[in-house]
Amino acid sequence: MKVIIISLALLIAGLLVSILILENTEIINWSAVETDAVFIDLASQSKFTNSLELAYISGLLPMYLNTGPWLGILISIFIFILGLVSFIHLLIDKLFYKKFYEEPNWRLAFRRSIMVGILTIVILILAIFNFINFAIIILLILGFILLELFLYSIIQKNEGK
Repeated sequence: MKVIIISLALLIAGLLVSILILENTEIINWSAVETDAVFIDLASQSKFTNSLELAYISGLLPMYLNTGPWLGILISIFIFILGLVSFIHLLIDKLFYKKFYEEPNWRLAFRRSIMVGILTIVILILAIFNFINFAIIILLILGFILLELFLYSIIQKNEGK
């Protein structure tokens, strides 16, 4: 039961830190945006929006982002996903697979939640740099599933000895 409370605390902490970062920091590097707006002569809002869309398509959008807040947001999203997936995993494990007096398998829950968190952060980073498409997402998911199956089989062999 203590582990479920820890995962719930991670979930809440990740969510609160994300909100705190979004509320109190500037995510966009406005000096770079203003410099490019003067250089390209982006007087109207539509020209500016088109310029940002072009920067995203060409993969240059990260030059307009402040790295500190984005790194903080990515870490807090990772902590949120760690808490969420482990909480759901532990809850399902306790309710449907374990007896009343048995503890849920917290190592398995946290290992899987770390893998889902890493997968999500990798997909977000690839999306920021516009390197993402359906095939890459499927390959990443399959890679993590194969890694989980490999780790699960190694752990089962070690526990069987």
